[in-house]
Amino acid sequence: MSDPILLSFLLFAVLAVGALGGAMVMANRLRRRTTEMERQHIGTVERLQGDLTRLRGLMEEYIAQREGTEQALRMNEDRFRALVDALPLVVFQADLDSKWVFLSEGWERITGWPVATSIGASIFENVPVDQRAGCEALLHSTFAGATTPFRCLLQVQAPDASDRWLEMIPSPLRENGAITGCTGTLSDVTSRVLAERALRQSEERYRALIERAAYGIFRSRPDGAFLDVNPSLVEMLGYSSADDLLALDPVQDLYAQPGHFERWTAVVESGGGADWFDLAWKRRDGSRMIVRLSARAAHDAQGRTLHYEGIVEDVTERQRRETIVRRAERMASLGHTLAGVAHELNNPLAAISGFAQILLRGPLIPENRSPLETIHREAHRAARIVKDLLTFARRQEARAHHRMDVNEVVRYIADAQRYAMETHGVSCVLDLTDAPAVILGDQAQFEQVVLNLLVNARQAVESRIAAETAENGKRADRPYSVTLRSRIVNDRITLEFIDTGPGMASSLLPRIWDPFFTTKEEGEGTGLGLSVVHGIVGGHGGSIDVESTEGVGTMFTIALPRLMRTDTPPELHRETLPMLGATARAERPMDLLVVDDETAITRLLERFFAPRGHAVMSANSGEAALRLAAQSGADAVICDLRMPGMDGVELIRRLQALPAFSRTRFVLSTGDSASPSVRESIEKLGLAAVVDKPYDLEALRHIVEER
Repeated sequence: MSDPILLSFLLFAVLAVGALGGAMVMANRLRRRTTEMERQHIGTVERLQGDLTRLRGLMEEYIAQREGTEQALRMNEDRFRALVDALPLVVFQADLDSKWVFLSEGWERITGWPVATSIGASIFENVPVDQRAGCEALLHSTFAGATTPFRCLLQVQAPDASDRWLEMIPSPLRENGAITGCTGTLSDVTSRVLAERALRQSEERYRALIERAAYGIFRSRPDGAFLDVNPSLVEMLGYSSADDLLALDPVQDLYAQPGHFERWTAVVESGGGADWFDLAWKRRDGSRMIVRLSARAAHDAQGRTLHYEGIVEDVTERQRRETIVRRAERMASLGHTLAGVAHELNNPLAAISGFAQILLRGPLIPENRSPLETIHREAHRAARIVKDLLTFARRQEARAHHRMDVNEVVRYIADAQRYAMETHGVSCVLDLTDAPAVILGDQAQFEQVVLNLLVNARQAVESRIAAETAENGKRADRPYSVTLRSRIVNDRITLEFIDTGPGMASSLLPRIWDPFFTTKEEGEGTGLGLSVVHGIVGGHGGSIDVESTEGVGTMFTIALPRLMRTDTPPELHRETLPMLGATARAERPMDLLVVDDETAITRLLERFFAPRGHAVMSANSGEAALRLAAQSGADAVICDLRMPGMDGVELIRRLQALPAFSRTRFVLSTGDSASPSVRESIEKLGLAAVVDKPYDLEALRHIVEER
């Protein structure tokens, strides 16, 4: 082997040995280091194992604690949910889109909708559209952060289509300071809402009943001031609104007579609240009205009066009508009596007046003529009184005969009386309707009505003028007038006689219609005028009433049925007879038959007609007259209407059937020829005339001897 190679080999060997030695040294060092590191690692592992053991223990302890906490939380959650679900309301949570996020089990119990299907649904899904606005506004204010508790009614339609009413009370729900929705409660208030609705409907019904009631209804304080009134009471008293009535002091402004308020409140306080009281009230215009009132008192726990509640009926018109009916019944009874009395008086008056007329025709010494004239004059006066009695007695029996305009009659009578009134300082004022005021009636009778009332009014005003002049030494500076006013209201005509006389006390008003009652001085009147007026008005189907205030004046009001058709009933023919003339023989002697149950009447007619050359036969009954008629006829028959047995109508009818009486003139004589009970029969007889007792003998002669 060459040297270079050997040297290289040796060098390599040396290097290799050196390297090997170094490697061994390094290996020993590494071994020692590794051993040390292993020891360190083992210590570290041992420490880690200790820490891990401790950590495992801690973890196990934590897990045990957490499981205990979670179990407690679950138990608490279960208890909370059980508590929430058991509540009689719904606990809810909703997001900002107004969708349910949480609902307690009360939701299904109250609404019938399952909770599971409702979560995520809109709050307003089953709410009627017209009910949403209020709750939407409430939720918007809640989402805006409103902290003031609000309430709204949420109407939900259940699966069975029934409605449930829930009261929602929401409040904002915050997370990290931001509002994420709302939470709150829903209470089932269906029963309350339905009860309130029923109560409201009931109140509305009762309110409507009170509002529409024909009676006045009120509530007032113990001092009388009204707290509440219904429209009928407002209208009844003539006010424009309830406020006007509530502002009154009723004790001063409403009650027409002092003490009336205290009268009924005392009875009510004593426990007599069911009683009815007739009281005088005043309307807004001051007119007087009569009301019937019933009231009760409401008290507190201590027995103090809180208020009065009452019901009021306006009985003014009813009392007026009842008064008229009672008056009519009283007048009817009086009328029947007076009719009989008047009829009985007419016969002796006819004899007295007739014989006086006969005697006055002959030669008399002056000393005898004056007494006879007095007898005739007083008999005539008595006859007028009897006629008034008969007119009064026939008030319900009078029958309208023809068309007449009330205004024309009033103008005629007023014009006739105007001069006499104005010369005594009384003006006559006419305020008559322009429209025709036509009725069916007896014009002569109606003229008597107008004349009587106008004269009464004039005399009342004149008496006041005289009294004031006597007291003050001169006439007072005031207008003195009588006003006649007519009005047409629907089918009635009203005629008012208004005077500014002294008026009458209210206590006298019910008596003024009674026959022979008068407020005038003795000798100034018979007291029959108003009775006759009442009878005539009643006979024409009308009514008459009076209002009078002392120191103010009097007003008579007549109401009559207005004629709406053009037909008129037939009139009973009456002759217009001449005045008494001189005695002379008749141009043509006649056979006369006089029939009257009063012997004085038959003697009177015999005494009157026989000197005129007539042959007079007399009979005191219808049967006796028929026996005479069987023997001979008669040129004229004067027959009384009312006789015992056969009356005059039946007798004339039977005489007219006899051939001997076919051309006979029949005259019916009566003290009550206007009685409608025989009017129709009289009209069918075709009489020459119907004459009244007492007779005007010359007029009777003219009828009998007329060709």
